[in-house]
Amino acid sequence: MEKTRTENAVLNSVFSILSKLTTVLLSFVVRTIFVRVLTKEYLGLNGLFSNIITMLSLMDLGIGIAIPYSLYKPLAEKNTDKINALMKFYKKVYNVIGITVLAIGLSITPFLNLFIKEMPDIPYIQVIYMLFVLNSAISYLYVYKQSLIQADQKNYVVTKISIGVAIIKSIIEIIVLVIFKNYILYLSISIIATLLQNIIISKKCEKMYPYIKEKSSGTIQKEEIKDMVKNIKSLFIYRIAMVIVNGTDNMIISKMIGLVEVGIYSNYSMVINAVNSVISQAFSSITSSIGNFIVTKDKDDAEKLFHNINFCTFYIYGICSICLIALLNPFIQWWLGEEYLLSFATTFVLGLNVYVLGMQNVAVNFRNAYGLFWEARYRPIATVIVNIITSIILAKWIGITGVFIGTFICRITTTTIFDPLVLYKYGFKKSSKEFFKKYSIYMLIFLLVAIICAGAQYFIKGNTIWTLLIKGIMVFLISNIFFVLIFRNRDEFSYFSNKIKEIREKIIKKWKRKGT
Repeated sequence: MEKTRTENAVLNSVFSILSKLTTVLLSFVVRTIFVRVLTKEYLGLNGLFSNIITMLSLMDLGIGIAIPYSLYKPLAEKNTDKINALMKFYKKVYNVIGITVLAIGLSITPFLNLFIKEMPDIPYIQVIYMLFVLNSAISYLYVYKQSLIQADQKNYVVTKISIGVAIIKSIIEIIVLVIFKNYILYLSISIIATLLQNIIISKKCEKMYPYIKEKSSGTIQKEEIKDMVKNIKSLFIYRIAMVIVNGTDNMIISKMIGLVEVGIYSNYSMVINAVNSVISQAFSSITSSIGNFIVTKDKDDAEKLFHNINFCTFYIYGICSICLIALLNPFIQWWLGEEYLLSFATTFVLGLNVYVLGMQNVAVNFRNAYGLFWEARYRPIATVIVNIITSIILAKWIGITGVFIGTFICRITTTTIFDPLVLYKYGFKKSSKEFFKKYSIYMLIFLLVAIICAGAQYFIKGNTIWTLLIKGIMVFLISNIFFVLIFRNRDEFSYFSNKIKEIREKIIKKWKRKGT
C-alpha cells in the first residue's frame, strides 16, 4: 500500500537521523584512533584536501537540487515516459561531471604548495591528494538514480543502504589504522565504499522503478531544457556561494595561520558537522514532501506550513547550538586534551554560525521546492564577496576567530535576508514582514539563553565523562525550560506538540498490531 506524504516524511526523517547518528558515532571512534595513530599534520592535510574537494564539487552545477524539482510533477502524475526521459538525460550529465571533476582535480596536483603555508614532512602528498580527487569523481557514478528515490519521498531506502555501508567502512578503517597505520590505505577504503554504495543504490532503484531500464517514447521538450538550463545557471551561482562560504575557512586558516591550526579546528568542525548533519538531514529529508504539498495545496496553506517548520527549526537548532556553545570546549578537552582547545570566543561564534545556517535551511528548502532558482541569482555573488573580504580582513586582525566572524557576517547579511524575500515575493506572493519579526524575536531569545547556559556550565568543575554529562543535562534542561515557557502559547508550538503525539500514537498502534 502506498504511504501517505506524512508517513514518508516521518520515515525519511527518522532514518536520516538514525543514519547520521550512526555515522557520527563511527566517525568519532575513527577520528579518535586517527589522532592517536597519525600526527596533527595528517589531520590538517585531511581537512585541507577535503575543502579543496568541496570546491571541486562546484562541477555538479547544482544539478543535484534541480533533479528532484523536475521530477515532482511527473512522479505525482505517474508519467513514467517523462521520468524515463529525464533520468537518461541526467545520466549523461553526471557522467560528464564526473570526468570533468577528475580532469580538473588532477590538474591542480602540481600546485598544492599554493594552499599550504609550510609544506609538512608527509610522504606522497600528491598521491594522497589524487586519491581524494578519485573518490570525488567516483561519487558521481549512478548517483542520478538516488535522486529519483529522493524525489519520490522514499529517501529512507537510500539511508538504510548508507547506514550499512558506513558501518562496514568504519570497521575496516579502524583495522587499517590500528594494524597498518597507513594513511593511503585508509583513504583507499573510502573510495571502495563510495563505489559500492552507489552500485547498491543503483540496483535498488532499478528494482523499485523497473521502467527506467526500458526504452521509452518520452521526450524532453526544448522549452523544458531551456528552463532546466536557466535553473542550472542560477543553481551554479548558488553552489559557488555555498562552497566558498562553507569550504574556504580551512584554506584561509591554512594559508594565513598554519596547517596545525587547521587540524585543531577540524576536530571542532567534525563535532559541529556531526550535529548539523543529523538535524539538517531530518529537515532536508522532508523537502520532497514540501514539493508535493506545494503542487497540491494553496499558498496560504504553504505559508502556514513554512511558519510551523520554521519554528521547529528554531527550537531544535536553537537547543543544539546552545549546547555546542556551552559544551564544545569541555568535550574537546575531555576527548583530546587541552592542546586541542580553541578559545571560548571562537567556540561561541562557531555555535552562532550553526544556528544561523540552520535557520536558513527552511527558506532554502521551500525556495527549492518552488523552483525559485533564477529569481535570487545575484544573492550568492554578494555572499561570496562579503565572506572573502570579511574573513581575510578579520583573520589578520583577530586570528582564527575572525575567519568565523566573517562567515557569520556574510550569512546574516545576505542569505538570511534575501532568500525569505524571494520566497515571499514569488512563492507566497505576500509581504515578508511577519517572517522577519519572528526571526528577530527568535535570535534575541537564542542569544539570551545561550549566554545564560554558557555561564551556568562553568559552575560545574572537573573534566570527567560524568561532569561533562551533568553539564550537558543542565544546559539541555535550562534551554528547554526557557523555550517552553516563552513559546508554550504559540500556535506553532501547539502544532508540533500535536504532531509529536500523533506520530507517537501511530508507532504505538503499529507495535500493538505486530504483537497481536
